[in-house]
Amino acid sequence: MFRRDLLLAEIQKLSLALSRLIGLKEEDKGLQLEQEMDELLEKDFGILYTDLLQSGDADFTEFLKEKDFTSEKLDMLSQLLFLRIDPDVKDKPGQKELAGKLLLIYSYLEQNHQIINMLNIGRQQTLKTYL
Repeated sequence: MFRRDLLLAEIQKLSLALSRLIGLKEEDKGLQLEQEMDELLEKDFGILYTDLLQSGDADFTEFLKEKDFTSEKLDMLSQLLFLRIDPDVKDKPGQKELAGKLLLIYSYLEQNHQIINMLNIGRQQTLKTYL
């Protein structure tokens, strides 16, 4: 019961942070958005954005296994990272690497947590088109 309460509290905290980041994106506050996303990635997911981009697929998959995120937290990570994707700008640095990592997360959710939803399927199609 205590573990469940901790997980719920963590998910609520991440949901609030994600809502704030979505608001920043809608307000077109790119620099502040990136700074807050970087901080959230490091503090709550244990990875630097630059390390995420530079890691190979096998290393990133190993990172996901080691961290053993709940399906909810992993889904939050995918939502957070998807905010950084700009499908209209194909030559933006790091976008292809980020798209690849997102596809790995969606695959990991499907294979290890049996999580498939329409939103993620739509995002996967967007990312595959982008790549």
